[in-house]
Amino acid sequence: MGHIFSLQSHVVYGHAGNAAAVFPMQRLGHRVSILNLLQFSNHTGYGSWGGQAISAKELEEVLTGLEKIKALHDLDAVVSGYIGSIEQAYLIRDFIVTLKKQHPNVIYCCDPVMGDDDRGIYVKPTIAEFIQTEIIRMADWVTPNAFELSLLADSRINNREDALLACQKLLRQFPSLQGILATSISTSPLKTGMLLVTRHAAYHNDMPKYDLPTSVHGTGDVTTAIFLSHILHNATPPIAMERTANTLHTMVKYTYDHQLTELAIIPVQNKIEKPDQLFLSTDLS
Repeated sequence: MGHIFSLQSHVVYGHAGNAAAVFPMQRLGHRVSILNLLQFSNHTGYGSWGGQAISAKELEEVLTGLEKIKALHDLDAVVSGYIGSIEQAYLIRDFIVTLKKQHPNVIYCCDPVMGDDDRGIYVKPTIAEFIQTEIIRMADWVTPNAFELSLLADSRINNREDALLACQKLLRQFPSLQGILATSISTSPLKTGMLLVTRHAAYHNDMPKYDLPTSVHGTGDVTTAIFLSHILHNATPPIAMERTANTLHTMVKYTYDHQLTELAIIPVQNKIEKPDQLFLSTDLS
């Protein structure tokens, strides 16, 4: 069992941010310390919501309080997702820098939440720039979607080959990176997939694409959570990706088949722990 510190957004209703990521990590046997960088009534895909990000002062107080009682002394990993303000971004960077100095073996997994193909960039430009130049610099793993990968690498991505080159560019640029798990990398309009690129290998996993309601969010958060969980269980990166892809496919297919408006995390929870091996990874090395 690992100890994961999850710094993400939270919604009261539905699944996004910590409300999507925490349960899969727990279901896979990890202890999760949860810090909600913002709390909304629901995710923004509904068009209307209430809530706000916590202030930098509140975030600093929480981090200081955790430090005083040594609550994070045994951390195995940190995962970050949506960042609510540039002030939060500065504090997260400083926290990771200090943590890495004290505990060099802690894994930092960054889900660089900045936008997607449908909506473009949906964080403030200062936050997107900070993620691209500062946050990624400290990460061991990053888990962008195709749109976010194009921003990080400053590259146009039209196909799997473009995505592979973009990942390799980032690995050359940022020495701390162990690897990149990119999502929404498809080989045809009827498929979606994941691309895993490390310093020594590359793998791709293709899955059917389902036309989900626009209200269904959280797939990226779940992907990051499950992938990191398997890495902490000492799965090799390609096996971790394969298990993640198959679990996510089960969730998405159930959501589609039952026409749900939120991702079916709870109904298929047994498959989080033991996913069906339907889609095997292709070695691109």
